[in-house]
Amino acid sequence: MPQNSSLDDLDVIARVDAVAAALDELRGRFGAGQPTTTAFLEQLCRWAVDTVPGADMAGITLVDADGTATTPAYTDPRVVEIGVDQYRTGQGPCLEAAATHTVVRVRFDELPDCWPAFAAKATVLMARQVSDDDTGDTEFANTYAAYEELPSDDKAELEGVRVVHSFAASQLLVYPDPDPKERAAWDRNPSREHPLVWTRGSGKKSMVLGSTAERVVGRSEDESKELLTRLLEWSTQDRFTLRRKWRVGDVVIWDNTGMLHRACPYGEQSARLMLRTSLVGEEVVQ
Repeated sequence: MPQNSSLDDLDVIARVDAVAAALDELRGRFGAGQPTTTAFLEQLCRWAVDTVPGADMAGITLVDADGTATTPAYTDPRVVEIGVDQYRTGQGPCLEAAATHTVVRVRFDELPDCWPAFAAKATVLMARQVSDDDTGDTEFANTYAAYEELPSDDKAELEGVRVVHSFAASQLLVYPDPDPKERAAWDRNPSREHPLVWTRGSGKKSMVLGSTAERVVGRSEDESKELLTRLLEWSTQDRFTLRRKWRVGDVVIWDNTGMLHRACPYGEQSARLMLRTSLVGEEVVQ
């Protein structure tokens, strides 16, 4: 290695070495002979599960030149079901990553705001382990009830109002001073515009709020913040909320399309372990 190699050069060399080592390991897993494309992709999925901490399944989304998306390889049939739901609605993290050629990272509870058509209709949460320090409760807020109880003048004000939701908005709440590189990575996830009031086919209405709500279309930053903060504070009043203190074996089921929820803080060493199952929705927010 040249004595005058820069830090950037060393970083590039390290990255190349890491990729070469990974390819050698992958080739070794196949043994002799050249694998078929399908076998290669399937092995890649298994390797991802073995390598990524906490991963219990993996799959690959392939988008053809005509825009048709398929799941050619996976480690669990549930991956195929998740893919079908994304392809049916045209929304979801896999399609987002394919369209933007970026890595899309999102928490499960942000799915309803980022991709409402793909988001869960209902969620089932079961407590397998709970903290022994009296932390880790879950709070819920009913945005159906919150909308119903709004004064008539406020309901009239919200008619036709649309809100831009973005991944960056949720991240800024946790990391308010990102460096330019980090902010650019957030902004590669396209923003979405949704109605502030979601009217179902049945006529039932709820407010689409949450951490990803960035701004109100046609209003200034200050006006947007005032309205969104006011509605969030209204929706999280005690009369619209419930706080669940978990016991082992507890199961809670809720309508994910009209409910805000959040986990209360718990320690890094907490034994809190929850199992989550979601039912895919059928109505597209519009």
